[in-house]
Amino acid sequence: GEELEFELKKCHLGIGTLALHRKGMSEASVLRVNHYLSIGLPVMVGYRDVELMNEPKLAPFFHQIEANDEPLDVNSMVNFAQALYENQNVHKEIFTLAKKSLSFENRMEQLKSYLNIDS
Repeated sequence: GEELEFELKKCHLGIGTLALHRKGMSEASVLRVNHYLSIGLPVMVGYRDVELMNEPKLAPFFHQIEANDEPLDVNSMVNFAQALYENQNVHKEIFTLAKKSLSFENRMEQLKSYLNIDS
């Protein structure tokens, strides 16, 4: 709700699923990650996001780490975030791209194309 949105707006980086490999999985599409992007947060995950890999414009805002049980490389996280935040409009840029790419309308167009359905 509103409280969550308020707290998320204070964040610099959205952290997605990091231990999917423990379930024997290496790919996913996680709603939370789409939510982070839709409010303008860059994200970090420990899996291959099958939905976002088809959205090359969002790639610069998506940091995939090695899927293992090693300690997180905090320097890598900080470097990723610092590089992005050199652009003062990063939140707005992510929000705008995500709104286009992850919208319901765009997803339905992709589905229609996949199913070879003409409008």
